[in-house]
Amino acid sequence: NGYEVIDVYSDKETGGRKDREGIVSMLRFLKRACKTEPHTVIIDDLNRMARDIRVHFDLRDEITAAGAKLVCPLWEFGDSAHDKFTETMLAAGSAYQKDLNAEQAKRRMRARAMDGYYPFRRVWGYTTITRKGKGALLVPDEPMASIIKEALEGYATGRFQLKVEVARFLADQPAFPKTRSGTVTIETVDRLLKRLVYSGMIEVPDWGVTLRKGHHQGLISYETFLKNQKRMEEGARAPARADISNEFPLRGQIVCGSCGGKLTGAYARSKTGKQHGYYNCYQKGCDQFRKGIRKDDVESEFEKLLVSMSPTSSTYKVLKLMLEDLWDDLGRISMQRGHELLGQIRAIEKKVDVLIERLADTESDRVVKACSKKIDELESQRALLTEKAERTGKRRGTFAELYELAYRFLENPIELWHSGQLEWRHKVMKLCFSAPPAYLKNQGFTNPNFSKPFKMLSAFEGSKNINGGGGVRITRVQRYSDSFTKLSN
Repeated sequence: NGYEVIDVYSDKETGGRKDREGIVSMLRFLKRACKTEPHTVIIDDLNRMARDIRVHFDLRDEITAAGAKLVCPLWEFGDSAHDKFTETMLAAGSAYQKDLNAEQAKRRMRARAMDGYYPFRRVWGYTTITRKGKGALLVPDEPMASIIKEALEGYATGRFQLKVEVARFLADQPAFPKTRSGTVTIETVDRLLKRLVYSGMIEVPDWGVTLRKGHHQGLISYETFLKNQKRMEEGARAPARADISNEFPLRGQIVCGSCGGKLTGAYARSKTGKQHGYYNCYQKGCDQFRKGIRKDDVESEFEKLLVSMSPTSSTYKVLKLMLEDLWDDLGRISMQRGHELLGQIRAIEKKVDVLIERLADTESDRVVKACSKKIDELESQRALLTEKAERTGKRRGTFAELYELAYRFLENPIELWHSGQLEWRHKVMKLCFSAPPAYLKNQGFTNPNFSKPFKMLSAFEGSKNINGGGGVRITRVQRYSDSFTKLSN
């Protein structure tokens, strides 16, 4: 027809929307270009412009209002009653085909979800592989999978007390997607924490797909997922502090030996202009109020305290003998626990069957809602118990492999402190002490409350100085008295 093609516009989005990128760009061009000369918009079929009756006629009106003409090789647009009726029927046919395709896709996706397959678009931490006769299956995508796993487990265990700490951790990972400013938003953290798919489970309530085990490998356990949901409901457990830094690693981690208030830290400038670090108590009414304690003195004495907590070689060896024996005992207990879990699962299944029968026999909306809610709760319990039963009796490695780092820490806690990372230094405080150590000027750390592992180690060595008492009695020590004597000699 002698047309000169100026540009081609296309979209990968559904034809049921008018705000598609290609359509928007074309209309913007027409409103500008048609001011100087007329233009023609060519579509190769009616369903290429829209698959919704309202969208079809809205777009046609906007193209005409911009001053352009709409043409199609398979259809001649007209204004007669016959032309309008036929065009409406063709547009309705396109809309019907779109809705039919959507329904078919939804049915297929629901069937996939019912079978335990994740039917939606790929999520961070996973990629998809196609198995013959099975379709697409999610598989962990490294290194993203390990990054997300560490973030989710860290929030569940309390390593990250706040969502903002999770966001900072993710922002420090080069492989994790970030905003233009190089940060990770709290909304992103929320989405990660709430994604059930990371626990290896599938549930689509809107489609009637109840909770079930997925065929894909979970990055975390379902138990960890539930812990995260509970933590989010409870809210933050500690306020975010912007003043915590590695320059004063004990700031907020130790307390005043006089009033019990947390010590803060700051630099003070001398007359010569040199800066000196001090820890201070700012509790009004305390006799140590604003009596600065030299930073070097406090941190030096704290390191001596950590060194003093290291057990002797003989005590350390006896501890390993005890824990290895306990490890074997727990293995036997775990097998018994597995049989108990299977019994609980069968009991839950019977309760679910009873509730389903009750649903079939009732017409009361109130009873239906109550039974449905109870079934959902029982299904969640069954999924959790099933996961525990699958793990029961299965160990992820040998005793030495799993507890090597724990041994190293108990043997020499100051090694982790010397890592220099503030996060791990705070972990040292939590692992070594049951309460923040108290420091008093000119006296040092007074009667610190050690955690149970270090109390136990001290009890082995017959210490009389833990918390001012005679230590903790460990009855299992009697079983190793001969070994302890031999090692000591």
